[in-house]
Amino acid sequence: MEISYRAQSEWLRIAEWSGEGDHLLPKLSSGPGWYRLRYHGVNMDEGNKVNMLAREEAVVDRYLLQIWPQPESPPRVVKSTSHQLAYWRRIT
Repeated sequence: MEISYRAQSEWLRIAEWSGEGDHLLPKLSSGPGWYRLRYHGVNMDEGNKVNMLAREEAVVDRYLLQIWPQPESPPRVVKSTSHQLAYWRRIT
């Protein structure tokens, strides 16, 4: 999934879903302004099943966030094969 984001600063933080922490990202290359964010997930459905069924720290899913300078444009789904993405798109 891709979205546009207007950065007010050259520094961004990303928060974990669990609320357990946040992480400072590398400095934005072009300072404040418009950026495109692409969120890429692998094995999201399998990861959701493991998180719901297992108590141990089993990790089967992976995620990548790409950020680059780009003027504002509409959100879009580049490719989706995940039921989890479909779920989150319906409730937001």
